[in-house]
Amino acid sequence: MKKQLLFSAFFISLNLIIFGQNIIHSNKIFYTGNNASVYCLKGTAVTLNNSGKLVSGTLSRDQIFYNGKNGSVYCTKGTNVSFYETGKVKSAILSRGQIFYNGKNGSVYCTKGTKVSFYETGKVKTAVLSRDQIFYNGKNGSVYCTKGTNVSFYETGKVNSAVLSRGQIFYNGRNGSVYCTKGTNVSFYETGNVKTAVLSRNQIFYAAGNKSRQFKKGDIVNFYENGFVR
Repeated sequence: MKKQLLFSAFFISLNLIIFGQNIIHSNKIFYTGNNASVYCLKGTAVTLNNSGKLVSGTLSRDQIFYNGKNGSVYCTKGTNVSFYETGKVKSAILSRGQIFYNGKNGSVYCTKGTKVSFYETGKVKTAVLSRDQIFYNGKNGSVYCTKGTNVSFYETGKVNSAVLSRGQIFYNGRNGSVYCTKGTNVSFYETGNVKTAVLSRNQIFYAAGNKSRQFKKGDIVNFYENGFVR
């Protein structure tokens, strides 16, 4: 009976090491879904999946991980990195400025020391820009984005949200043009229609039932995907 209890305790302990989140008491090497080695820092938490592969951990050294069509991701010692089940990088803190390809929107210039996240396809999901950039956004033309601010993308590469580097006018279906303020956040539906914006002038927009509503310069306006104001 005593031996059985000891074996059960060992088995439970082993499972705690293999599955879920654990604190490691010495620097250890774990492996991702594509068997890349990840050097993890003692005294920090690691998360493993049911197969014992690393989902997230804190690096004990700078490391480089291959991420499909986007090449390599340079990751920073002492910061958290997370992975998809396939082993592709999900998020990381960059140890150097990098340029990642993002489909139709070309290159995304990312800032050293900031977090970048990816879709499992390898396309950029969120990043902090290291320069002002212009991204194409379908029928709404281009979105002028600000250096040092966060930008997010849909998996198609279209802009989800950004901070504008200049005042812009975006077309919004039934409600015509939306005048947006420089230096403020604007978000879009994947169709390209405006989701939220800060107005740079007084405007009138229509809600469902063709009821008109007046908004003032500086107001935050929220729209439905069909263009009607909320």
